[in-house]
Order: sequence, then structure tokens, then C-alpha cells
Amino acid sequence: MSKRHKLKFNKKAQRVLYLLIALIGVLFFDLSSDEINVFLPSSKESVQQKQLPQNSQLDTFQPNETYEVKVNKVIDGDTFHFEYNNSDYKARLLLIDTPEIKKKNGQPFPYAKEAKQFAEQALHRAKTVKITFDKGPTTDRYNRLLVYVTTDDKNLQEQLLEEGLAIVRYIYPPNNSRENAFRQIEKQAKRQKVGVWSLSNYASDKGYTIPK
Repeated sequence: MSKRHKLKFNKKAQRVLYLLIALIGVLFFDLSSDEINVFLPSSKESVQQKQLPQNSQLDTFQPNETYEVKVNKVIDGDTFHFEYNNSDYKARLLLIDTPEIKKKNGQPFPYAKEAKQFAEQALHRAKTVKITFDKGPTTDRYNRLLVYVTTDDKNLQEQLLEEGLAIVRYIYPPNNSRENAFRQIEKQAKRQKVGVWSLSNYASDKGYTIPK
């Protein structure tokens, strides 16, 4: 084959190749977005799914509202899990702090077991358990619901304070409607030296210090 014929053949081959590339491009971009998503999931959607909170139903609960719930598990004296509308939630008692049940050295703080046991008995033995939200945010930074709890119409925070198994702590207005009432109960327990107040220099408004 002469050089002249080879040159014509190469030009024709290039034209065919260009036409094929153009045809493939048209066919690809004519696909609907649904058809493309079958093969190429949206990266934006994947990022959004990863950023969803662990429990997307937290907005079910509103400030100043009361809900009857079923207790599932007690973590310690001031934290527990409950069920509402077939979903599990983690809750933290407002305005109080009980001794830590778990620490790095594996040993619970004094009266931590007693606080947990008291909360378990109160929550599991009650015929009705209700949670009530204050005026402010319904959750903390750990997505725990911040609640007042009543067991058969008895406030659980007040019961723990009366027994000296909790102290008034973590005050963040406007979620402090019952602060004054709780402090009065705490003063009486401190005066009577019950529970955590029976140990010198253990409990304070800053938390708990392990006695030496």
C-alpha cells in the first residue's frame, strides 16, 4: 500500500474513532439521574448519612413536656435507658450528680453502688415512670436526654438527694427550674451527714474527691 493510501486510511480511522467517542458520550449523558445512581451512589448522600445523629428521633421530645416511659436499663445513679414509642433513649437526671460507678482503676467511688441500686429499685418497682423536660435544651452534648424523673409521683432526684446519694451539680439555666428546691433538700442531707456527706471532704459543689 502506498504512503498516499495509508494516509487516507489513517484519516478515515481517526474520523470513525472520533464519531465513536462522541456517540458514547451522548449515550452516557442521556442517562437519567436515577439510572446513573444505580451504578454511582451520590457521595453527598453518603456523607449526609454518616453525619446523622445516632438517634434521629430526639426531636420527638419538647421542652416543658412530660412523657410516660418504660425503663430498660440503669447505668448508674443518674443515667439510664428507657423505651418510648418502640425506640431506646439514654437519659441523664437534671441538676444532680451521683458518684461514678466506673473509673480508670476499676473501682467505683464511695456510694456509687448504693446510688445505682437505689435508682434501679425506684425505676423498676414503680408502676409508672414519667420524664419531664425543663425550659431549655432537651439533650446534652452526648445526645443524652436531660430530664426530671418521677416514679409513682415521687421525684427521683429529690429521693437521691434525701438519701445523701447525690449532690446538686451541673446547673445550666434555663434548665434549672427546680434548683432551689433541690438545694434545700441537699442542705438537710448534709446537715444530717447521710450518704456522701458522712465522709469528710468527699462531696462538694465541684464533685467528688476520693478520700485518702
